[in-house]
Amino acid sequence: MKRFIDTTIWTQNKWFRKLKPEIKIFWFYIISNCDSVGVWEEDLELASFIIGYDYNREKLIENLSNRITIINNKKWWVVDFCIFQYGILQDNLKNKPHASYLNLLRKHSLYEDYVKTIGSLKEKEQEKEQDKDKEKEQEKSKNKETEKWHNDLWESYPRKEGKREAYAHLRASIKSFSDYEDCKKSIKNYTEKVASKCSDTQYIKMGSTFFNNWRDYVDWEDLQPVRNPNRVPRDIVPTH
Repeated sequence: MKRFIDTTIWTQNKWFRKLKPEIKIFWFYIISNCDSVGVWEEDLELASFIIGYDYNREKLIENLSNRITIINNKKWWVVDFCIFQYGILQDNLKNKPHASYLNLLRKHSLYEDYVKTIGSLKEKEQEKEQDKDKEKEQEKSKNKETEKWHNDLWESYPRKEGKREAYAHLRASIKSFSDYEDCKKSIKNYTEKVASKCSDTQYIKMGSTFFNNWRDYVDWEDLQPVRNPNRVPRDIVPTH
């Protein structure tokens, strides 16, 4: 009989990675030797003989308690077996394989437990969807807020040229309210100490140039004022 196997179990399932090697082998043994709904008739003597390891029943149950249910003290049910192999079983006569699995669950007196498992799974899926919706709403809200910051910074800058490139720089550098406040400060420093002293706008950096390195002007406290409006310091190069 062929069955599906989770190929990520070795790397992405933390519960499995924590198991000792002999427990991992036993896990694959029972999911290979259980019936079509995940029920294994307990035979530890045979399992120990085939695997080559003397298993202790209590330690096995302790290690796999979250994955199995003991039935009548002699059968082990792999709780998620049906869900993983078949998805949610359809209780109707048209789907004969599913009907046979459900009948076998009833035979083992596991049908109600299976229904509870499905209900729990659906609740978890709903919670995941709700979390995704919340994350989307939070992202939208954050994007609106940062867009408002970008617009405000652009409107605050004196030479509004190169808007497309400027906004690209803003989106890349303004990630928080702290960034927004620092950028406002840099615009204030640059405007008061350079731009306001220049009578010719060619000596004021274009918006696309300024916002590419606006952090250079956040703590620009020691800059000497430009005495001659038509003569600028060497570090202020005309930008076109």
